[in-house]
Amino acid sequence: MLGAEHLPREIVEAVGEVEGREVRSSLSLAEIEERHIKQVMKLTEGNKSRAARILEISRPTLLEKLKRMGYGEPDVKESGM
Repeated sequence: MLGAEHLPREIVEAVGEVEGREVRSSLSLAEIEERHIKQVMKLTEGNKSRAARILEISRPTLLEKLKRMGYGEPDVKESGM
């Protein structure tokens, strides 16, 4: 079972305080996912293949998520993410 101690500090802080099994958050799961994807894209300097491997999703899935986030097909690194 994963707990808050297994998540990156940034995600725990974004989600808020964890009390028992209940998580209080002002962010939606989609917002947390978007923040995480942006962080990984920065870490990989916009390398989508590497980011997809880190996120453990396929490259086409990452491209679709980036498109939904408003970044489309252009190189994220160049878009100032």
